[in-house]
Amino acid sequence: MYIPALNRTVVVVTIAAFVANFFAPARAQKIVNALHLDRKHPALQWFEYCRTDEGLLTVGYASKHSSRHLILAKYDGDFKKQWQSQILEQNGLREVCQLSCIGNRILVFFVEEFKDKEFRTFYSEFDLSGKKIVDYKPIHLAKDVNRKNATMKFVRSINNKRLLAFRSDKTLSGDELLHWSLFSHDGKEPESGAFRLPYKEENLQVREVKVGNSGQIYVLAKQYKSGKLRGAADDFRYLLFRYAPGEEATKEAELTFDGKFVTDLTLKPDKDENLVLAGFYSNRSAAEIIGVLYAKFDPNEGRITVRNMQEFDRGFLEQYLTPRQIERGRELSDFYLDDVILRSDGGVLILAEQYYVSSTSFRDMSGFWYSRDMHHYDDVVVFSIGADGKIEWRSIVSKTQAGELPDQLSYFHVVGPEGLYIFYKARHKGFGLNVYCTVVDYDGKVMSTKPFFENFGASDVFYRESSEQISNDEALLVWYHSRKKTFSILKVEF
Repeated sequence: MYIPALNRTVVVVTIAAFVANFFAPARAQKIVNALHLDRKHPALQWFEYCRTDEGLLTVGYASKHSSRHLILAKYDGDFKKQWQSQILEQNGLREVCQLSCIGNRILVFFVEEFKDKEFRTFYSEFDLSGKKIVDYKPIHLAKDVNRKNATMKFVRSINNKRLLAFRSDKTLSGDELLHWSLFSHDGKEPESGAFRLPYKEENLQVREVKVGNSGQIYVLAKQYKSGKLRGAADDFRYLLFRYAPGEEATKEAELTFDGKFVTDLTLKPDKDENLVLAGFYSNRSAAEIIGVLYAKFDPNEGRITVRNMQEFDRGFLEQYLTPRQIERGRELSDFYLDDVILRSDGGVLILAEQYYVSSTSFRDMSGFWYSRDMHHYDDVVVFSIGADGKIEWRSIVSKTQAGELPDQLSYFHVVGPEGLYIFYKARHKGFGLNVYCTVVDYDGKVMSTKPFFENFGASDVFYRESSEQISNDEALLVWYHSRKKTFSILKVEF
């Protein structure tokens, strides 16, 4: 997990010393481990949870006063350092682009720039004892692009036993080409290759790339027939591609949704590699939503086996629209799909957030005009969808967040044994600024909102994008305490 650079060190502290800064929310939660990093030591760039031994991996500078050398460090299940190894001597052209642990394999990925806009991706591999297995081995070459477009993306299978590195490119004929390297927990050499999506790159928008437990690669894409991003409902369509390493070509299927505008759609393979598709649709345009859609696709049969589209109930619409707007067919325009959580019974939880940007203009004392954009992240809506695709319940977690920089806005969620936990930084009357936790139980009841930290300052940072769920009842929460200048990785049990 990439984290912003701060001056900090690795100092393991006892749990008892930290509990004073922690509030117990409505449901039982406790910190079972903590790693604290202060300003006296080198900055940390990456960290990764190791599921095999419940430890941590970190990548950071070897010295506080120099960024020349990068160090990989391994911590055990008590977050105590076991070993460290130098992984990179910086030349200004290379950087770490991913840190991953699958099984007993520690994988560090690098992207390096060469002459003539050529970028290469390398990887190094260590075992859990610190022994180097692979040293800076190339897996991909990108030409005539900038660093951002040359850097590979990474996704895991649902069982965390496979890691897919991928990057899309354009062929000479203009078709989309997906380059990939597949790593497995069994220690075998990675498989690599490329497959073609037979549509022009400018008309094809790759929305999701996933890897199944068996190693098959799935791509969800949106094709614009006329090249326009917003046209009629039949001006675009969703396509699903499946590729198995070793096959000569991809298998393709078109996804149809009764002529509706499918506004947001995402893809997740379950443990049996049935493909779950979920999102929102509109009757009016590609910029609004009026209902939830759910579909299950059988890749072996090549067809949708379950599909349901259901409009929002009037009670939900009344939270955001006037009765007159509802009667005139007005739809919601500020909600965006965030995540789809697979349920063990075949259903899903769909999470959406209310987001918009407002602009204000003002003139300074010298008479110059300036404009300021404010990012607003408000309510989180949770929809519970049964295996038949029908809405069982929906709940609203009410919050109000606004700021010029969106880094600390929005939320982080954890699927716990008793419900869904929503964490977000905001101000609440009576408590002030804090990271708050709201619990939605599995019947859809919204529990009371509680502050998470006892002492949370105005300059403290909640790194919600760096936080991560690591098991069915545990998560890592990442926090920077500005007064103590301490960066903390907290292992929390729910």
